[in-house]
Amino acid sequence: MRFLLRMSLLVVLGFGAYWLFVDGRSDRLERAQSEIADGARKVKGVLQEELGQIPLDKHALKNAANDARITARIKARFLADADLSALSISVNTTDGVVTLSGTVSSPENINKAMQLAIDLEGVREVISTLQARRAK
Repeated sequence: MRFLLRMSLLVVLGFGAYWLFVDGRSDRLERAQSEIADGARKVKGVLQEELGQIPLDKHALKNAANDARITARIKARFLADADLSALSISVNTTDGVVTLSGTVSSPENINKAMQLAIDLEGVREVISTLQARRAK
């Protein structure tokens, strides 16, 4: 939104500068100043209307931050475990519900990954679509 505001103001200011430097008469200067002010008011009004329509839900922002923290901590646990590959396991967290997907080396490691996730504070449930790779 700030980018849009800046670009709109630059366009309005550009027209004002054009009128000022092309024809330096005072009546043109006054008209340019007036049009710049009108344009700035219109841009400000549109942005205020648009921003007013965006709901700011502080609870949702807090939940998203908690979910990101949970995901990062689970990934860190997978990195620290020699049996699990953090690169082959995808972790997604929504409202404390963790979804694990990807592949692990054995069925035991599916249980291990789920246990590492569920033991973390803030995790309400773990859903796993992990699959064990077949031995070659």
